[in-house]
Amino acid sequence: MRQRWYERGRRILSPLCIVVLLIGYVSGPTGTVSAAQDYYGDTGHYLFGQFRDFWNGNGGLLQFGYPISKVLNTKSENGQQYATQYLQRAVFEEHPENVGTPFEVLGRRLSALQTAARAKTDPNFQTVAQPTDDRAWFKETGHSLGGDAASNAIRAFWQKAGTQQQSILVFGYPISEPFDEMQPPPPAGDNMMHRVQYFERYRLEYHPENPPQNQVLLGLLGVSQADQDALDASARKVEPMGQNQPACIQAAVGGMCPAGTGSNSGGLAQSYKNLHIGDGGDGYGFNVDALGLDDAGRNAVFDRVSESGFGWIRQQVRWSSLEASSGNFGTNYTVQLDTFINAANARGLKILLSPVSSPGFTGAVNGGLPPAADMTRLMSFLADRYKGKIAAYEVWNEENYAVETGGSVNVGAYPAVLKAAYQALKARDPNITVVLGGMTPTATSDAAVALNEVQYLQQLYTQFPEVKQYYDVLGVHPGSNCNPPDNSYPDNPAIVPCGTDADGSRSYTKDDSFYFKRVLEMRNVMEQNGESGKKMWLTEFGWDSSQTVVPNYQYSQYVSADQQGQYLAQAINLGKGYPWMGLMFVWNLNFESTTGNPSDEKYGWGVLNQDGSPRPAFNALKALPK
Repeated sequence: MRQRWYERGRRILSPLCIVVLLIGYVSGPTGTVSAAQDYYGDTGHYLFGQFRDFWNGNGGLLQFGYPISKVLNTKSENGQQYATQYLQRAVFEEHPENVGTPFEVLGRRLSALQTAARAKTDPNFQTVAQPTDDRAWFKETGHSLGGDAASNAIRAFWQKAGTQQQSILVFGYPISEPFDEMQPPPPAGDNMMHRVQYFERYRLEYHPENPPQNQVLLGLLGVSQADQDALDASARKVEPMGQNQPACIQAAVGGMCPAGTGSNSGGLAQSYKNLHIGDGGDGYGFNVDALGLDDAGRNAVFDRVSESGFGWIRQQVRWSSLEASSGNFGTNYTVQLDTFINAANARGLKILLSPVSSPGFTGAVNGGLPPAADMTRLMSFLADRYKGKIAAYEVWNEENYAVETGGSVNVGAYPAVLKAAYQALKARDPNITVVLGGMTPTATSDAAVALNEVQYLQQLYTQFPEVKQYYDVLGVHPGSNCNPPDNSYPDNPAIVPCGTDADGSRSYTKDDSFYFKRVLEMRNVMEQNGESGKKMWLTEFGWDSSQTVVPNYQYSQYVSADQQGQYLAQAINLGKGYPWMGLMFVWNLNFESTTGNPSDEKYGWGVLNQDGSPRPAFNALKALPK
């Protein structure tokens, strides 16, 4: 963590005859049900148990939309009662006869059901002869895919599910030709004309007015089905946030959970995304530099973590050292990482892993953000190799800072990287906590240097709203400089103008990016964009108390060793008062020892001396009630 006048960052480096089949759980059979739950403030409902796992594993928000009801018993089209939940674009059913198979969670063929009467007379639903052009055609339903640009966009979206059989399982066969249709008014549509095509399970709509990645959308058939079913108002009523949900879907309707529900069986890590600062040692962490240390050095670091009462460590991993060439992870650095992870697990410490520094062979510039395919390969390797041993992954570090992104900041470059990492991790362990990378606090809006992190986050949500489905918690790196955590700007600035230049041209008290309470601005952006159901983790926070003059870090001279400890303790106590605050990772524990150089920017943030003995800040953190 480094904080300058203009920047802060660091370089550490279905066949038709099947009546109810909507989608099978593509992840395969499982005897374990996640005990985690997610609350969506946009609609005021939870996803939990098998429905949550299915939602996360098969496309999430863009595929299904948000939940719009609680879980309840309803009658399906085969006349049987099932535990059911309505979503904006789908209706999920839990089929107990399929427990242990990929088809425990099924869905109704909403499109086929809602157009059954219409299909008898509407010419757009009448079968067509096999085309002689390049359109695809399905004898099972007598309908085609493709045609002009709009129809081809719908075809391409249908094919994105993977193989043709996967597309059939996900969307169903086409049951109409592409045609232009006026959509219903909100909330079931947008009251506008769109090119559409109906499939067994969904209506696909072409929206040329949207960015390319969002030009084909799924119709809100779950909303219209809820209306058609006259879903009781009590089922739609907003549920209060913070309620504990049953461990499985069956329990929500008076049934029994399958064996293994909510357990840690199968090596799956518990999801920690709902953890709050102050929840015992689980709520606290240190940034450590422990790769490459010998056994004694590593044990000394872990001893200090345990002594403090903290339960987490965050370790950055240099990808460029881990993968020598594409797919070749047989490096000494990998051996070091194996040793570190196994030793931390043996000590009962939970790990947040933060990969940085892309290898040159990926084509990334100066170790910056990689192509999505390369990120998929890296995260797949890590998730497979360390399954059950890593509690959380942070996807990149300070992606609003040019040093970390290859020399220039582009908000549009990050979403694909985040999505690739999230999908690779969740495919292997749905309970892994995925952290959107913490951004450097800065007032700068120069892409060659850094972009204001509050503005960056707002742009991310506005321009790429799909990112909301690709992270569990938001990582944040708040400001500090030489300002106490209780202060803020402009309403309550620090009294002492610390770090002021001789000519008065700048001061580390005169911008809100220099204050810990910058976290409140980041939280405000989250809530304004419907992300109030997610927590924030401070993956780096601290105060630099170096008395050595380091260029751009002169403010450290206004923070004594004792004040460093006081500010850290005050910040944690502030965090305890924020219900949305998750883990807080102190920057840093032991970098005085590993850098060995007081002129290194990371040196003065440490809470241990170069010889490993405690500084006042360590003792202050140790004394905090956990």
